Amino acid sequence: MAVLFVDLGRCKLVNDTLGHSVGDALLREVADRIRLTVRDFDTVARMGGDEFVVLLSDLVDPAAAGSVAQHVLESLAKVTIIDGQHLHITPDARCD
Repeated sequence: MAVLFVDLGRCKLVNDTLGHSVGDALLREVADRIRLTVRDFDTVARMGGDEFVVLLSDLVDPAAAGSVAQHVLESLAKVTIIDGQHLHITPDARCD
């Protein structure tokens, strides 16, 4: 088992400059991207604000958690377009 903590940067800036509806859409997009990156039986949860937790269960190799974390970061690093705005989020992740 492993727990990934994903903390997004620039969400407050998105909310302050583009509005909360765009910020909410960004958070939904982030959640969708994380869910598509992990297995169906793994758990993705938003802890509040711009923080997500991913619970990876039934890992055969502990190093797999690092690989999943890398895939999550790569997925989130892609540009997100919401209401014609190109958004770049800056995720930080750590694996415990």
